[in-house]
Amino acid sequence: QTDSAEHFAQTLKISIKVLENLRINYGSHRRQVTISNPGTVEFPAKRWEIYFSQIYIPELGHLASGGIELSHVQGQLYKLTPAPGFKPIPAGGSLSFSYLSNGNSVAYTDSFPNWYIIYKGSKPLIVESTRGEAAKFAVVHDTPDSWKSDSDPSSSSFDRHNPPTSADRFVLDSSPDLSHDPLPVIPTPLQVSNFDKGISVYMHQGAWVVIGETSFHSEMEYLASAWQLKISTSLPSSHYIKFSKGNSFLSDIIGDRSCDEGYRIDVSPSKNIITIYAEKSQGAFYAVQSLIALRNTEGKLPAITIRDAPRFNYRGLMLDIARNFQLIRLMAMYKLNKLHLHLSDDEGWRIEIPGLDELTSIGGSRCHDLKETRCLLPFLGSGPDKTSSGTGYLKVTDYKEILAYAARHHIEVIPEIDVPGHAHAAVVAMKQRYIDTGSDQYLLTEPNDESNFKSVQGFTDNVINPCLNSTYTFLRKVISEIYHMHKDTNPLSRFHFGGDEVPDSAWSHSPSCRRLMMQHPDMTIKRYFLQQVALILKSLGLDMAAWEDGFNESEGHSFSPHMFPQKDVISYSWKNPPHMNLLKSAYTMANSGYKVVLASATNLYLDHPQEPDPAERGLVWATRFVSTKRSFSYSPLQLYSSTNVDIRGNMVEECVNDEYTCPSLKRPGNVIGMEAILFGELITSVEILDFMLLPRLLAVAERAWHEAKWEELPVGSERKSQLLADWNKFTNTLAYRELPRLDRLGFKYRIPPPGAILSPDKTTMLVNVTYPSQTVEISRNGGFGWAVMLDSSTKVNPGERIMLRTKAGTRTSRPILFNPNRLFTLED
Repeated sequence: QTDSAEHFAQTLKISIKVLENLRINYGSHRRQVTISNPGTVEFPAKRWEIYFSQIYIPELGHLASGGIELSHVQGQLYKLTPAPGFKPIPAGGSLSFSYLSNGNSVAYTDSFPNWYIIYKGSKPLIVESTRGEAAKFAVVHDTPDSWKSDSDPSSSSFDRHNPPTSADRFVLDSSPDLSHDPLPVIPTPLQVSNFDKGISVYMHQGAWVVIGETSFHSEMEYLASAWQLKISTSLPSSHYIKFSKGNSFLSDIIGDRSCDEGYRIDVSPSKNIITIYAEKSQGAFYAVQSLIALRNTEGKLPAITIRDAPRFNYRGLMLDIARNFQLIRLMAMYKLNKLHLHLSDDEGWRIEIPGLDELTSIGGSRCHDLKETRCLLPFLGSGPDKTSSGTGYLKVTDYKEILAYAARHHIEVIPEIDVPGHAHAAVVAMKQRYIDTGSDQYLLTEPNDESNFKSVQGFTDNVINPCLNSTYTFLRKVISEIYHMHKDTNPLSRFHFGGDEVPDSAWSHSPSCRRLMMQHPDMTIKRYFLQQVALILKSLGLDMAAWEDGFNESEGHSFSPHMFPQKDVISYSWKNPPHMNLLKSAYTMANSGYKVVLASATNLYLDHPQEPDPAERGLVWATRFVSTKRSFSYSPLQLYSSTNVDIRGNMVEECVNDEYTCPSLKRPGNVIGMEAILFGELITSVEILDFMLLPRLLAVAERAWHEAKWEELPVGSERKSQLLADWNKFTNTLAYRELPRLDRLGFKYRIPPPGAILSPDKTTMLVNVTYPSQTVEISRNGGFGWAVMLDSSTKVNPGERIMLRTKAGTRTSRPILFNPNRLFTLED
């Protein structure tokens, strides 16, 4: 039928365009929505609703420019309806209207896909023109007013970022082609000697076997399985890989520091013997990973001696949710040993808790249910049905399988249940349980609490109440169930309770909190909550972990870690963006006695774009982009030299000699490691997960395992020179060994677009790539046909429109236009 929800869902064309980023109230932007009606009947003046999600909070109410009413549903979900006087959109016609939203929108992924329509009380249907990916209908920001947060050069907040041109990439992103992989393995070992690629052990000659200490049996089996070898009980004269137990093979380079993860490898081609030394199974496992990395596709390993140990015991990756075993294998390949799983948030509860079925039956799915009695609302562009990536959870059996697989790869799984904020999914689920059963045993909110708040993400009900006994009954139940899931396979030593971004007025009108504070006049609500959580964790023998603001008594001031019964209280420190004025936070926490895991947003948040181009996927609240080089350039024990650019592209001077603004790290032993962070608002497929993680994750792994010599140098030319030399070795090793290895394993890493400039006589185009082994393809007909460039240069005609893309294996980068002019001003 032409006058039906099905008709309009199929025919309406919706597009979004950011018109300009403004300087109103420190930051807002104007976006335009166009609804085109190419169908055969007019789009009516009433009885329709269109739902959509967006990151930034828009102005609400009547939009005079289109006769539209814009209203907030919950979180980041909004609704368009016709206002009185709205005129139908005729067949073949269109309607455009604009509205302000807070924040500055500089990336296409600020708009979520899967808008949906309800017409005449129909079931909700996705508007097909918005289905799948925002790139289909979000017009890429194509003017400085739209790709800059502030385009006024005279403004103090002028945004210096521009989308990099091909000329920018040619200068900034390329590395000299060394024609080989200079690093034996990634992460870089502590010490390498006797390294000679010209002399090799050949695994395809002779009957190689694995033999060794019984304490390393699991690691021996791992290697034997990977290389299809047999495990022997007797020592042959040659052609064997032997695992030996020892504890003195590193003493001269790490002193008396204990290191369960240290190892030594000796590859002796003259004897056809490979020997692995380790004190603990973890070290033997990492020796195996290095050995696998050393072997080329022909089965040859170079002569080499490696003595190796990590700089940090904690080398992590945080994911919103993970059930992909390939990812655990990837972490092990690059010696990452902590998988921090963010298992709950406002938009979903992702782990089964026996006895609390509502957490997953309601909190684990999204659909169009405005009362949220069957599911959560379709946040983050999930669409109205329970068929998207927004629906799903780990059953107990799934989670235990992950734990066992991770344990075999010496990876500790650290679960996070985010409370008291970011808890919309749990709040809704337990509210419905209360309605269905009449029992308030696990209720997380008060029916008569009139507190009025809105979270950063637009939620009005996403905070659990710390003043209810039922809150702690709930937390005790959830934590205990997860504890017992871990018990037999991947024992739990710490629990992460989130603790971040709690709205200030969350409990301002809570009767139970008013009563509690009257009983404890010297207590704050947050202190009470933290102490209760600490006691629950203590009863299970667990250390306490949270995001750094979870331990803040007030902005910039944390509670003393000594108020908790735990030996170790672990702060995950992310607040280092210069515009947040909290650069000192990590070191302040470490100096006060917290154990600190560094998660610095400007270098380690892999949910941000990989270059400052609006066509790149990512969030931009902390910094405009996090490139692989920025992650590689991170100095965990010299933090003030790691954050050299602010969110607008201004160079930031290193903070020195100021114990208030940038205190020195007085207790470096309290910095226990670092972690890459990947929140999942924009992750809807495994391919997107790979694209955002790789190859940046390898740079994080490099810094977590290996301390480079340039890290200790002061900011200046010598440090920059050594860093660049190190970077060139790293990129060539990626190009000639690691990226092809990822290709063989099926990982869809990001391929950077190429660089290109004009020759001085303006007759020849010169091209290069970030990773030297990759090639460039050229199109001279608007992208309809592509040809591999066999040389790094080609003749061009004046004014010719040329498109370029990088090719790696069977995949390519996104195409770009050849532009010989430089726009990107930041030499980073």
